[in-house]
Amino acid sequence: MIEEMSVLWLAGWSAPPSVWQPVIDRFSRYNSRARHQLVDVHTLLERESGIPSQAHDWLADGLWWVVGWSMGGMMALEWARTFPDRIRGVFAIGVTDQFVRSPRSPEGWDERVLRRMERRLPDDPAQVLADFDCRMFSSTEMKAGWLEQWRQSCRNQQQPDVSGLLTGLDYLRRFSFPDSLLSVPVFLLHGEDDAICPVSGARRLARTLPKAELTVWEGAGHLPFWTQPERFHFWLKERMERVTEQKTGGPSI
Repeated sequence: MIEEMSVLWLAGWSAPPSVWQPVIDRFSRYNSRARHQLVDVHTLLERESGIPSQAHDWLADGLWWVVGWSMGGMMALEWARTFPDRIRGVFAIGVTDQFVRSPRSPEGWDERVLRRMERRLPDDPAQVLADFDCRMFSSTEMKAGWLEQWRQSCRNQQQPDVSGLLTGLDYLRRFSFPDSLLSVPVFLLHGEDDAICPVSGARRLARTLPKAELTVWEGAGHLPFWTQPERFHFWLKERMERVTEQKTGGPSI
């Protein structure tokens, strides 16, 4: 039986929502009734702090899977804590429990780096994004040409304006996900060679969440769902089916 399913897709800092489109297209192979909502995280953050009212509106309409990458994955965790009865499960890719370096997260970013990015963005946003992009891919992925593909397919699209990028950096600076009794299943996916959010942060997060499962892909950087879309599709589908079967007693996706 093919069930109706609803999925919210949240992209990361500076990325267009359409970064998810290759994965969404694959869903039509087995569930043409799925409802997909691409979320522009920068627009949401600019409009409101905290949990946006738009999230309330979406999640009030049925049960949702929430798939988030990087900053979008951090937002997905916060939404799941606020709306545990409206979310079937969270898929968080390239996510850590705290982005900025601290005694708890020694692998995090030095806050001074974010400050420098903030100062440079108004005058040279293209170079700031280019520098950031170089950190998103592993050496293996760089040799395979993924950075150039990213520039051609995603950076050629309209980018968030500078105010949206600055708001996103402020969110990353403040983000800290505490030890939580989060009741929603959380599936973490991480590239072993992620230089944006090192895998040690994901391992720590997996230990603190009661219903978390961590998968690490060897040789992958910060964008494993984009560099390996077919593999990611099956990873996602398998876990959605597992959660659905546990709740209904039989397959329904």
